[in-house]
Parts: sequence; C-alpha cells; structure tokens
Amino acid sequence: MALNVSSFRSQLKGDGARPSLFRVRCVAPIWVAFPTEKFTFLANAAELPSSQIGEKIIPYMGQDIKFAGDRTYPDYTITVMNDEDFAIRNALEKWNNGISQYSRTNAVRVDGATSDPTSYVGTMYVDQLGKNGEVIKTYSLINAWPAMISGIALAWGQKDDIEQFQVSFRYDTLVSEGVTT
Repeated sequence: MALNVSSFRSQLKGDGARPSLFRVRCVAPIWVAFPTEKFTFLANAAELPSSQIGEKIIPYMGQDIKFAGDRTYPDYTITVMNDEDFAIRNALEKWNNGISQYSRTNAVRVDGATSDPTSYVGTMYVDQLGKNGEVIKTYSLINAWPAMISGIALAWGQKDDIEQFQVSFRYDTLVSEGVTT
C-alpha cells in the first residue's frame, strides 16, 4: 500500500480529538452542597474511563478454554486544583465523612448518608469536547462516591505553584454515550 497523506487525513476527523479539551462534572448527593460549576473548571486532569472484561478459564483435555467473564471498573481518579476557599475539597471531605465519619466510629453522620447505599452516591460525567467547545462524547459513571481524597503536598519552595490533589471515585456502572443506553 502506497503512502497517501490525503487518505490518512480524510480518516482523521476534525484533525483528531485533543486530550486537553474535556470537562468533568459531578452530581453529588443533595446533602453535600457540592460546588458543581467550580468543580467543572478546577478538575484539571482526568482520563476517559476504562473498563475490563474478566475471563473464566475452564480446563478441557489439557487446554485452557477462555470465556468472557464479568465487567469490572477500576477507580476513577481525577486531579483538582485547590483555591483559597477550599470549596471543592471541603465538599468532597463532607461527602466522604458523611459515608464514614473521620472520628473512627464508622458511623454515618446525621446530616450525611443513611444505611441506604443510594443516599451517598452520585454521578460523574466526563465530556470529551471538540475544538468548537461542543460535546462529542460523554461517559457517565453511575453510583459514584469518593473513596480516596489525596493529601496536598506543602513545601516552602513551591511558591509559584497552585495546590492540587487527587480524588478517586468508585462506581457501579459506566454508560458510554452512543454505545450503551
């Protein structure tokens, strides 16, 4: 096959999707009072979610026969810039504390989650944007909750940096727009 640049370019729609054109949105439980708009701007590093289908191996006459197993979803981790009002971090800590208190009682808070698991889950949305700002693909992470909020490194030598921290969410279901319903 001869090299044909025009054919290659015609297959790369929109000159290719850009990894810097994205936004992450979060719908948290109502008792969290989550700063949704601020989060959309300050969630500055993420990825399109991954999933994996496991396998069931059945030995048969000396050979391993592989069958498709169950789908699993790894934790979804994002990076968030912190500002001086700590609104996002405070909301995430309230959400996390509402699931299981920091006080080591392992009890839920009165103003937080209840024994019903649906009381502490939300939905994460990851939008891939086109160069004109339009949404070209959306992933929805259903029944998401913050499992881990990382520490923030502090150092006197980091005078021109903006604090950042990571949040890992666990979730039950992934909906890929245009693929799943």
